[in-house]
Amino acid sequence: MKINGEKVHKSELDLLGRNVLVKAGIQPGTEEGRRYLKAHVNNMYDSLIRLYLIQQSAQATEPEPSEEEIDRAIEAFKNEFPDAKEYEKFVELTGLPVPEYRLIFKNKLLAERFQLRKLEEARKNLSEEAVRRWYEQHREQFRAPNVLRIRTILFRVPHGASPEQRVAIKEKAEHVRQTLTGADEEIFATTAREISEDTPTAPNGGDLGFISFAAAQESFPAGVADSIFSLKKGEISPVLQTTMGYWIFMVTDDEQDFDEARKQIEDQMVIEAFAQWMNEARQKATIEILIRPEDVYPEPTPVAQ
Repeated sequence: MKINGEKVHKSELDLLGRNVLVKAGIQPGTEEGRRYLKAHVNNMYDSLIRLYLIQQSAQATEPEPSEEEIDRAIEAFKNEFPDAKEYEKFVELTGLPVPEYRLIFKNKLLAERFQLRKLEEARKNLSEEAVRRWYEQHREQFRAPNVLRIRTILFRVPHGASPEQRVAIKEKAEHVRQTLTGADEEIFATTAREISEDTPTAPNGGDLGFISFAAAQESFPAGVADSIFSLKKGEISPVLQTTMGYWIFMVTDDEQDFDEARKQIEDQMVIEAFAQWMNEARQKATIEILIRPEDVYPEPTPVAQ
């Protein structure tokens, strides 16, 4: 692949592919990994195109990283491998001379600086009027059933807990849920502070803040998210189970006002501004696909019997 005349090395696709597999929890170098990368190769091509467009802009505007910064970036990548031998094997497979290998990390640092600067510029250019207008135009996003503010109490089940321990923990959760029947937010919050085992939220009375249905689905099993979002303001859920343990949830609000939503809106507007810059850069770019995505991860050749 060439982007504005600059050739993309196969080793860069390999670096990206390894990161994709690690995030997916799949061992690189396996048949499972090959199949996964083949299924996601179009997204990987798109990521490389975006990375190169950012890099090319960054090279013209950003100060170059120092050798020490490049060393730290390489060391951080090296630490992602199980051991030094596996890392050295990977570097050897790239086939890149040391200067070209270091150039990949230099350009990555440049791209990160450029993207950070563009995001900061976009944030500085946001006006109060524009942010309020965005809020009004997307008001439904900040109301139930799209978002809810919830508090929670967790009864954690230790790893390796016996069936008897699980039953005892569930019975404790059911007892607490019974005592919370008709409770207001203040009582629920006090109970969460006293007994919840959800370390991040317990000091705040179990307050998770406003959470969207999509975010709830990512954080909890689908059935749990559905149960939470079936509640109305002031209602308390039955005891719900996840791999972490047993939960009780309370809906404390069903609409974000402007001040509560402002930071979220600003973040979204900044992302949209950068996406617009990226779309414009891509429309102006000359992109040549030298190897079709579907040909990058071919089926392995059958071993002769």
